[in-house]
Order: sequence, then C-alpha cells, then structure tokens
Amino acid sequence: EYTLYLRLGPHEVQAADKVKVLAYTATGFSPSSGGPGKEINISGNFIQGSGYTVSFGASSSYGNATSSTNLRVYVPSGINAGKVKLTVDFPNKKVVIPGDFEILGPVFSSFTPVSGVAGTLITIRGSNFFPGTYNTYVKFGTVNVSPISVTENTIVVAVPSNVNPGAMKLSVVTNGQTIMHSDNFTITN
Repeated sequence: EYTLYLRLGPHEVQAADKVKVLAYTATGFSPSSGGPGKEINISGNFIQGSGYTVSFGASSSYGNATSSTNLRVYVPSGINAGKVKLTVDFPNKKVVIPGDFEILGPVFSSFTPVSGVAGTLITIRGSNFFPGTYNTYVKFGTVNVSPISVTENTIVVAVPSNVNPGAMKLSVVTNGQTIMHSDNFTITN
C-alpha cells in the first residue's frame, strides 16, 4: 500500500486513502481442455484492456485482459494433442499456471455416404473440428479439398473430380492437426 501526495509549488496534499498495488498473478484457467481455437479464460491480476502472451507448452497465443481479474486467450493452431503447461508473460516475469491444460485433437468418427461420384456431398462427423472453412480441409487419398462448411462437429465436402475412381482413405486436417478415418471411401464412375 502506498500513500499518494500531490505537490503544487510549495503546497502538498495527502490523499485520504492509500493505493494498493497488486502483483501480476495467474492462478487458474477454465476450461481445462480444448482444441485449437477454443476460448480459455485465465484468472489472476491483469491490467484491463492490456494484451499478454500466453504459452501453451512451446506454442504461443496472444490474450486480452477483459477485466482486472480475467485474461481471455484462444488455443493456438498447429499444436499437437496432449497435456501442456500454460505460462503468462508479464513485464519482467513469466508465471506458470498450476495444473495441466489438455490439448484435444480432432475426432473423425464417421462419414456418409461411403461411396459416390465426383460432386457427391459427404458429411463427416466427429468433434474438435475448427469451425470455419479457412483452416480445415479434407484429403481424398493425397488430394486436398476445401470443405463447403465446417462446424465443431460436422464437415460437408464434395467429392473432387480430379481423383481417380477407387477406394481411398479420408483425412481431416483442421487447424494444423490431422486425423485419418480407418474406413475407405470409394469414388465410383
């Protein structure tokens, strides 16, 4: 706690109350798991409106203090699934937040139909897909195809015309993470 004084020329006035300066802290986070793009709220002492770098293991993301006790950050893209420590970079120090954050990878559970001609719409179901079409694509064998729509649980994609007919694996690449389905998709004539 500090006493504030205002000096103007030979005059000095003391403030009636003391000012308490709080140290930067980062004490916890919620939720405790999520995939790339997931919003995470970190509790502690921050300067509202200021930005802070938050490290998720070896990857970093930029967070914004939405209040003096909350820092909002999003899980960075291109990070592998697994448990990591979160670290907040404050001026002149880094604070490791207690506990582990679990990076969730995408889950590719099913797709329908299981065969089709070029132009057929396929619905892929799963979880932890990065919503939006700009950071997700589907691989038909080795050919990358941009999806028509992507939500956290569903991807809609059209069978490409530049792939030879036959059976092949489908893979989803979402925000730098890749997962292949165990069943084959068959392109027919």
